[in-house]
Amino acid sequence: MSTVGPAVAAPEADRLAAGAVGFTGQLFQSIARMAPAAGIVFTSPFMASQGGGTLPLAFLVGLVCVMFVAYTLRQVVRKVHSAGGYCVV
Repeated sequence: MSTVGPAVAAPEADRLAAGAVGFTGQLFQSIARMAPAAGIVFTSPFMASQGGGTLPLAFLVGLVCVMFVAYTLRQVVRKVHSAGGYCVV
């Protein structure tokens, strides 16, 4: 079984050029990252009207599921260093 050594810093030629991503690109990346959380915030009143008192339980179950997925992903990234750009510090 082989072991993988520590990550090596990328040479300057492999880095993104300064100014390559403009304001519009940064804006749309920010919107895309915030959209799932904004969707939950804006649909919470509807979910509360339909589910009533079970809404906190649903959020708690969802949080537990997210934590399990995050823990699993962290373990995978520790073993597979080419896992699509994920980074564990």
